[in-house]
Amino acid sequence: MARRASVIAVTILAAVMWTQVPDSSTRGLGIGPDRAQPSNVACPVPTGREASSTLDVATILPGDASVFASFGGSSVAEESLVIGAGLGASLDLSAAVGSSTVAVVIDLPEGGAGAAIVTESDVVLTAANCTFAVPGETAIVGVSTAADESLDLVLANPYSNDAVVEVRTVSEAGADSASELESVLVPARSVTTIDLAQILPLRNRLSIRILVERGVVHAAAVQSSANERMVVEAVEPARAWIVPLPATGTLPIVTLLPTAGVGVDYSVDSFGDGGSQTDVLVGSVAADEQLIIDMSSIPEGATALRVSTSGPSVVGVVIESETIRAGSPGAARLASAWLVPGSRGDGAVLRVVNPSDGTVDVQVSPLVAGAQAQSASVAAGASVNIPVGGPVPGYLVRADADVHVSWSVADESGFGLSVGWPVLSSGE
Repeated sequence: MARRASVIAVTILAAVMWTQVPDSSTRGLGIGPDRAQPSNVACPVPTGREASSTLDVATILPGDASVFASFGGSSVAEESLVIGAGLGASLDLSAAVGSSTVAVVIDLPEGGAGAAIVTESDVVLTAANCTFAVPGETAIVGVSTAADESLDLVLANPYSNDAVVEVRTVSEAGADSASELESVLVPARSVTTIDLAQILPLRNRLSIRILVERGVVHAAAVQSSANERMVVEAVEPARAWIVPLPATGTLPIVTLLPTAGVGVDYSVDSFGDGGSQTDVLVGSVAADEQLIIDMSSIPEGATALRVSTSGPSVVGVVIESETIRAGSPGAARLASAWLVPGSRGDGAVLRVVNPSDGTVDVQVSPLVAGAQAQSASVAAGASVNIPVGGPVPGYLVRADADVHVSWSVADESGFGLSVGWPVLSSGE
């Protein structure tokens, strides 16, 4: 069985206006903590290929973020990042990890925080959010074991008790799993990596359900080709998703996966240059099947989709070309305030979608004290791309109504895509 356990110790450019943000403005955010939000997240760190990985952490509350690499009784690295309210911090992980895919665990300040990993080398660039542990079902959609693609499922258990999960997969052939995936032990304080390309080869589009039978795990998929790589994190099912459609010259692949063993009815709304259009696609997906959205039916100039389903589901987007491997789940929530850790470097872009019927004003503040903020207006049903960059750990996006925020990083080595962390809705 192809499984190995590792011990770890760790489309519009917005017309923007710059304003100076006083130090005090990032500390008086007026955003309360989400006490229901777990404090622990874990992040896959795909290393090798002389790659360097940077962890970015953002919070609306002051506090310490403890970064652990201390599974299995041996402590290779442990760091504490002291972060002010509305600020962020970065940690270079390159010296703390080895040559294979590993995971680090972060104990975040309580409520209203987020973290992301950006990994880059001369030939690859990946971006992914860290994930909360969900003691139930999570899913990853739209990955592949096609020819010349490798695909690892990474299951991290940083806790003191063993975990057991069942892994169910769906491909273009329907329900499409293997006996090796029926009961997977993830030992305490370890990371288990499953080579899905060996177990389920030549699947053009593969979606993965992770059902936790005992304990809790953090899950992600790492897909690689000869020169490109992407990380797609597992997320909890929901009934509505917004996914970005970045303009890269390659048609995005949007996948819908019903979960909980039941089929769903769905509808698709689009947002973009022509405003919003509702019900551009409607239909149903049976249990144990997945749906690849027919992009030929999506209006030209669409920059985001909202997919609503009658039951629990996961929806995500993947972009594959000779020079790109990038993917992300959508966001299951709109919010008026978003933390966006990870959006660093000269090719970083924030994408803000306004699904409402009126114009929304947005302010984007770097997560460093005394930095300048950008402001932009987003028309009803439209989106804006806000170029950002520089050596900052991320951004705080605030709007006067609920919006959706995603982000990307790009350079000559590749393209990475993810969504922000919603921290406040306008009705809260």
